[in-house]
Amino acid sequence: MNLTTTIALLGGNEFHDGCRVADSTILELTGQERPNIKILPTANIHHPDIAADNGVQYFSDLGFNSTKLMITNREAANNPENASELSSCDLLYLPGGSPQYLFECLYNTCLVEEIIKRASQGMIIAGSSAGAMVMGELLKNPPQGTWGKGLGLISNFGVIPHHENADHQKTFEELKEVVFSDHPEAIICGISIESGCIVQGSKIYEIGNSDLILYRSSGDSKYR
Repeated sequence: MNLTTTIALLGGNEFHDGCRVADSTILELTGQERPNIKILPTANIHHPDIAADNGVQYFSDLGFNSTKLMITNREAANNPENASELSSCDLLYLPGGSPQYLFECLYNTCLVEEIIKRASQGMIIAGSSAGAMVMGELLKNPPQGTWGKGLGLISNFGVIPHHENADHQKTFEELKEVVFSDHPEAIICGISIESGCIVQGSKIYEIGNSDLILYRSSGDSKYR
């Protein structure tokens, strides 16, 4: 997709004080003093209510109001009435959980159609951990170590969250075999917790406290 959308990708540990640097940048990008913030906790299979409440409390501590969008299954994601909740949203925030479950709930639903529409109109999308992983065209399945199809909001792109202690050379060798052999133009983004990046069209820039690792078929590079 890309177009002129703004998508924030975070490596995990969302709604903690260490995320304030990155989230302050994201909030500024809304261009609103009092942005309409929605928390979409679909990825948290067992306790989506707690995930959403954590987000609401976190933004309240930062001085912002936010509301919960309690879509927790595919049926709810395909309900046009639920999708219409995004009509005035300035920032949609997807916290972590299960990337596979989140993808299965959202893929090819009216909610994703509305997310794409609203993103093209200026709504910021922010995803942390699983919420970030599903944004790309490529989605990692952590238990199997395989890669499949993501939501495709960012073309030729994939995310590896919680990347702060990763062996970069080992990761690159694995990606050469399982990703770059079939997708030589892909970019795989390794993101540490409490840090991340902003993707605006073809531009990528780092936010937060840690280096951003971009893996390409030609090797890996640090962004700072």
